[in-house]
Amino acid sequence: LVTTYSFIYNVDELQMHKMIHCESTHNPKAVNINKWEESYGLVQINLKAHTNVSKSQALDPDFSVRFLARNLSEGKGWMWSCYKEVSWMNTRQSARGGSTVF
Repeated sequence: LVTTYSFIYNVDELQMHKMIHCESTHNPKAVNINKWEESYGLVQINLKAHTNVSKSQALDPDFSVRFLARNLSEGKGWMWSCYKEVSWMNTRQSARGGSTVF
């Protein structure tokens, strides 16, 4: 899924993998509910912020990976708490000429 949607939306596949790992450790059933959010699935879609997305959609791997790719392509990576961390890791690794394995 990540390979397909990173190609369709022309976004970095490795960045998507890192974000998914950071958000849910690749667990499609991941849940995070607290005072500020009600987030579900691989990419932790916050239903309080995205009222047009259903819980079943957020838990669907195909929907959530496509949601991530589309939003990254639109410059909306900031919506994820892991975006800054992953971007920082990518910048740091590029500066050292290395790569990150997760």
